[in-house]
Amino acid sequence: MTALSEQTVVNRLRQLGLIENPFFSYPDARYFVPCVEHTSLYHDILRLCVEDPRQRVALIRGEAGTGKTTLTTRLSNTVFGSGIVTMPSVLLAEEVPTPTTFVRAVNDALGLDTRRSLAGRLEVLKAYVSRQTALGKGLFLIIDENINSQVWSTLLEILDWRENGQLLSVRAAVFSESNLFKFEETKELLQEYVGVRRTLSNLSFSSATRILENRPRMAGRSAPLFQPDAVSEIVEYSNGHPGTLIRLANKAFLKLLDSNESAINLQAVLDARSKIEQEDEGHVV
Repeated sequence: MTALSEQTVVNRLRQLGLIENPFFSYPDARYFVPCVEHTSLYHDILRLCVEDPRQRVALIRGEAGTGKTTLTTRLSNTVFGSGIVTMPSVLLAEEVPTPTTFVRAVNDALGLDTRRSLAGRLEVLKAYVSRQTALGKGLFLIIDENINSQVWSTLLEILDWRENGQLLSVRAAVFSESNLFKFEETKELLQEYVGVRRTLSNLSFSSATRILENRPRMAGRSAPLFQPDAVSEIVEYSNGHPGTLIRLANKAFLKLLDSNESAINLQAVLDARSKIEQEDEGHVV
């Protein structure tokens, strides 16, 4: 496929009734389509904010491409960021290899003083959490990164903060590719605090189809973007794996831009599938 000029892309998008490519990976996850699987997970995570104070950790495991980053972004921006839940939250989506970098990242996100030792930073953070707890809020940490044992120890210390014998209001949702449940077995305190254990799996046929139908609508198109047999091919080829689903849909969409068609047909999907297989084999053409 030849590289299209910016103006050509704009014109084609207008012809297709779209404001932009709904299958591009935007940093703000603007075309996230909540499915039954996601709604259930959000409900479980939010339950941690209002129920038993000892049930304060959610462990969510998922392989690459299962939607962890999209879920954490939406959880941070929409659930907490929009005021649905008033508890302040921090999203950590970059590597934090040491307790020092971990606490610095949290304090930076909250606008707290970080020009101190680790002990000093923890003291500042604890004072902040104490104030928030007194206001009936607290702090929710959303972690989208594999963290090592040292950082886990610091996180558990924070989760176990107390004042006058009472636990301060700290919650955490940890998303990781590693086997969090196996790790949990080695940490007695973590076992005590975990209230949600979930594994992100492939989407059902209906949920995957809903994504292909709704993303274009969210981008402004009223008519279906995919012909029915194209939808079936994408869902079946991806087996409901979100990353593969979006990757194939995006490739097919790019082919649509470089054509005179008004919708994505089966042949476009088959061509896009072939392109992906060539890329994965290292034979890009």
